[in-house]
Parts: sequence; C-alpha cells; structure tokens
Amino acid sequence: MVLTSWLWLGCGGTPEATIAETEDAPSPTTQMPSTIEVTITPPVPSGQRFETETVARILRTIEGTLLAVPRVVPRIGDVDLAPGIEASPQSALGPWSLSFAVSTSNRSIEMRLMTCAPNGGCEEDVVFAEGTPESIGGLAVAKILDRLDLTVAGASANCMSTQPSKDDYHSLIAGRGAAVVYGLLEPTEVGDRDDDPSERAIYLDPKSGLGNWMAARARFARGALDSAETAVTKAVDRCPGHLGIAADAARIALELDKVEDAIALLEGAKGSADDPRLMPLWLDAWVRTDRIDDAETLGLRANATFPDDPNVARVLAELAKAQGHMEEYENWVQAWSDRSNGDPEPARRLIGIMARDNRWKEAWSAISVLESRGAAEEARQWKVTAGLALERYRDAAEAADPVTAKRIQARAALEGLAGYSVDLADDPTAEAHLARAAQAVGYGENEKALAQAEAALRLRPYWPEALEIKAEAMRALGRNEQATVARNQWLASEPPLEQ
Repeated sequence: MVLTSWLWLGCGGTPEATIAETEDAPSPTTQMPSTIEVTITPPVPSGQRFETETVARILRTIEGTLLAVPRVVPRIGDVDLAPGIEASPQSALGPWSLSFAVSTSNRSIEMRLMTCAPNGGCEEDVVFAEGTPESIGGLAVAKILDRLDLTVAGASANCMSTQPSKDDYHSLIAGRGAAVVYGLLEPTEVGDRDDDPSERAIYLDPKSGLGNWMAARARFARGALDSAETAVTKAVDRCPGHLGIAADAARIALELDKVEDAIALLEGAKGSADDPRLMPLWLDAWVRTDRIDDAETLGLRANATFPDDPNVARVLAELAKAQGHMEEYENWVQAWSDRSNGDPEPARRLIGIMARDNRWKEAWSAISVLESRGAAEEARQWKVTAGLALERYRDAAEAADPVTAKRIQARAALEGLAGYSVDLADDPTAEAHLARAAQAVGYGENEKALAQAEAALRLRPYWPEALEIKAEAMRALGRNEQATVARNQWLASEPPLEQ
C-alpha cells in the first residue's frame, strides 16, 4: 500500500542568521526582531488507512519544532494559533513557500520538499527514512530551518521528533488527538475519553508529553482551563525548555489569573525575552503586576517593528486604558480599527467612547463601520440610541423594532418636531396617548386631553408629563380640587428645581 498526500505551506518574514539579544535598557523606538510567518494547509484525506493520523503526526512535529524557534509563527489552515502565540504580531514582509509530497509504504516514509524564497528561488529536497511520522517530520523540518538559516535547540527538536509513546497503538491514538486539534477529525462527543482522541490519548498514556500538549490545546479551545493547566504542566515537564509549550502554559496561567506562574514560565524559557510572538503575554503580565514602564517600552518597540499590526495597537490601547490615559486610549483604539480587517471590536469601543463623551455626531459616523464588520444587530441598536440623542427621530424609528418605533414617533410628535408628521390614531402605547393628550390641549379639547392623559397613566403610573397634562385639563374644566391632587402628584413624581 502506498499513501500519497500533499502539504502546502507559505511563510512570511526575512530570516536572519543571528537572533538579536535583548538590550539592557532598550529605547521605546528600538525595533525588536520581526516575526517569520508560516502557514500550513493540511491535505484533504483520501481515505487511506491511518492517513489522517500520519498527516497529523507530521504536522505536530513541524508545528512543534517551529514553535520552539523564537520569532516563527506557524499557522495550520483555519485552526487557531497555539495559545501562547495567538496574538502574535504579523510580519509585513514577503512570503516563503514550501510544498511537500508525502508517500508511505510499510514503515518507510518519503517526503519531497520544495522550498521557495520570496524572490522565487526554489530548492528541492527528498527525505526518505524508515521510522515514525515524527522522525521523518523531524528530518524535514531540519531542512526547512536550514533553508531559513535558523536553528532549534536540540532538546526541543528531539521532543517533537520522538514518538509520543513507547506503545505504537498509544502513539496512533495520540496522532488522532493531534488530528482533532488540527481540525482533521471531529469527535462525536467532545471531551469524552472514549470518543475524543485528544482525551483518550492521555488516558492510555498519562505521561505522554505530546499527548498532553495536544489535550491542553483542545481543552483550552473549549474553555476547560483548569484541566488544560494540568495537561500543559505535564507537557512542560516532558519537554523542558520548549519555548512554544512554555508560552502555551503561560497563556493558560494568565487566563487563570496566575500571573506569577506565567512570569516564571516565560522567564524560564530561553529566548522569550525578545521574542516578538510573546510580546502580548509579557505586556499582560507586566500590566497586571504594575510594571507599567516595562510594558510601555515593550509595546512601543513592538509598534516600531509592526506599525501596521492590529494586535500591537490593541495591546497598546489596553495599556493606555490601564494607566487612565483615555485620550491616548482612544487614539490607539482608532489605530487598532484602522489596521483591522473586519474586526468589529475596535469600532464597538470607539462608539462607546464617543457615546460616553456625548459625541453623538462622531458616533453616528462610526456606526456604519461597525455595521460593515458584521455587527448588524448591534449597529441597529446604536442607531436607535444615537438617533434619539441627535433628534434624528426618523432614522431612529427606522432602525427600531416596531413597538419602539411607535414610541419614538409618538415622542417626536409630542415634542412638536418640525416637519415630523405621523398618524398616532391607532397607536396604543403610553407615548401615543400622551402625544394625543398634548395635541388636544393645544386645540382646547380638554375632555379628550384628560381621557388620553389618564389612558397614559394607566400604562405608566405617576408619569410626570401625563400628570401635568391631567392637572392642566382638569383646571380648564373647572375641577379645581382634582386638579390640585393631580398637580401634587406631578410635583411629587418630579419636583421642580425652583419653587
């Protein structure tokens, strides 16, 4: 039997032979090293026996080895990035491209590797060996790193290129667990140890470093943070010094508000101090421990290197907010929005800032951005709020639900908005009753005004505006004692500023 699969990868970023060391006191404008982005698209399975497990095991070796190298950001299809580098800044440099053909027969695996530089120069390699998918993946990723002129620590490389368990069946199940993380398999019952391979793998071999790493990521993705921490701690112990796994553990610790544990994990990982992928983790930890100066210096350095990255602007916005610098916060949120491609969150925050400051005209313009980024329902609600604040009653009513729209129309009629004409004859809302009462008072129809005011009060007892019209209508009808009672109720519900 021969199994043939294709893997297509693309990466961005110009590698350097030497990774810059962190300076003792870097300037806020001193650039940090850039990232090298790698995107991996898994092949579509052809249905061959154990094909999915083989592909997943090779992917795990490639991704895990690249994660151990500072600056490298591996992306596998549409799957979320590893937790530790999820908010990694994006390089704007040209892409590298890599393609693989994988063929297996018995215990032999052959990989044909094509690596193309941004300028189009390509090199082809053939890797053939008898052994596990992890071992062949290790040989292949070594050639990739050699082409990129980067190196990986031997212990981390060995951890990723070694079969996850001494038992072949256990290793096969661990491969299925990796396939779950990489979106190649979907368990019927997520988190069930009999049905979910990411859980079954560590049930069969609780000490497996790679099995626990995959289980931690699957648990993190579904929000099971406590059990994710248990699994990733075992992975850190089995793969000591692995930068990527330590970063995942630090991210999980931060999510659990174990900030000191996160700092210890980052400080214990060689190469983490000036790794741009980990900048969001450092910023989060430093802000939470009041190391504001360190956080600001790092954030500005990152912005100097990644001036178009939305995540950098986002973390700088959070930093400014933590310091109480609200004008600076708004500027960074605006930068975040400008740099984002379809993210509604910065637009949402800008509208909130403008609403807080009663800058409704600016907010109205920003609502269209929020709407264009997929938050249509939220934008509709903001149109109602901003439309009312700006007395754009027509726009507010058009955006509102039918019941609210009628109330808006009634309010507009009640306030005598110039040019606003609406038929309120059949509107049963309290606002419509009040509008009809106010109109009747204007025409001297006091009996009608009284009836409508009382109808409004049945729906909204002690409504000051309705009580005022009731008192006025009763006085006009000569019912002075009842008018006095209504006036006293009105004053009690809304005391005047001056007597």
